[in-house]
Amino acid sequence: MDPFADSFRRLGRAEKQLYSLRDEMQKWLNRKGYTFSIRRNAKTGQYVAKIGEIQAIPEDWAITATEVVHHLRAALDNAIHHLSIAHSGQAIKGSEFPVFQNKKLFGDQGKRKIRGVSPACQAIIEAAQPFQYHAPDDHKLWVLHELSNSEK
Repeated sequence: MDPFADSFRRLGRAEKQLYSLRDEMQKWLNRKGYTFSIRRNAKTGQYVAKIGEIQAIPEDWAITATEVVHHLRAALDNAIHHLSIAHSGQAIKGSEFPVFQNKKLFGDQGKRKIRGVSPACQAIIEAAQPFQYHAPDDHKLWVLHELSNSEK
């Protein structure tokens, strides 16, 4: 079995949910900016036309977006779990994919999270950190990290 199968399944699930959400959002945006209805008043026999406000954004969009974030973050953590097993022969308690904006914090805290991973993989993970880029706040890993933490 592919050791990264869990990560790929989570990525696939996130992708399906993201495309589904995108399609729902596009349909919602393509609607008219208002609701319109004509009903016949049963008592008077007259027809009544109503023009209403834009409907609220569906509440389940937030849940779907949260699930996408969860699956993306979990895919990274699953990968670290399997990289730890591949290198050290066992799952390492407390391991996860580290995401840091600060190099010192990565050295103090982040490296501990990947201690069971091979040195070559650790170097790749460090090179991908937000602190390595000119705008760490806008780095995709940092955005994912912040979204993941805000949903908990």
